[in-house]
Amino acid sequence: MMGGVGGSEFIGSSARNGASIDTQGRAFGMNLNGGSNGNVPVIGAARLFSGLNGYGFASLSPGQTLRIDMENGTLAGGVHLGWGIYGSAGTGELVDFQLFADTNPATTHGKADYFIHDNAAGDRDTGVPVTDQGVHCEFTALYQYTDLSEDYALAITPKVAGAATTVLYGKTLFGGVNNELFLFDDNGDPSAPPDTAAGYLYFNNMAIVPAVPEPSSLLVLSIGVLPLIRGRRR
Repeated sequence: MMGGVGGSEFIGSSARNGASIDTQGRAFGMNLNGGSNGNVPVIGAARLFSGLNGYGFASLSPGQTLRIDMENGTLAGGVHLGWGIYGSAGTGELVDFQLFADTNPATTHGKADYFIHDNAAGDRDTGVPVTDQGVHCEFTALYQYTDLSEDYALAITPKVAGAATTVLYGKTLFGGVNNELFLFDDNGDPSAPPDTAAGYLYFNNMAIVPAVPEPSSLLVLSIGVLPLIRGRRR
């Protein structure tokens, strides 16, 4: 994390949230510890995809699937967290897609579900209730450079015994040109208490299938990029 905007990243066990998405006792963790000097506490990390599109940018190829587990614990007030994908058509990067949990009634309209944000419908209720047991997600790129109404498929499976898998389709902002994965935890209110008392945010089991060479490390987003996580999804 750069600049001390109220958070930290670490490798540790997600079992401290009560559930676990660990591999050999470890997962990638994020937590907020409150803002300072009026700063909104926010933290994020990103990693580029390895394949290249026609513009020379990293991108998922049609037919490739990004797999990721997320365990958000019990949400505190004011929290907006989840994962998403940046996209670009050669004119700069913007949020292409997000899956998120949010406690702002103006966003969720009172629904305690996971939401997605994309170009087709803005913020959309997945119908999958937010859980502190973790969710397994699979984002599949269907097409690139297309005006079709659907260019991705998203499968969400709560990590709860007997849970069903929900499959949704949508359209990304840049027509399936997906550059990088980003992970984020945003309190949205500098005066709000830290969310650590309600649980940390964890990710694990990130993979792309069919497999491509993995980037060597997570790239921590700079202060200049982090405040745009919330603003860009609208």
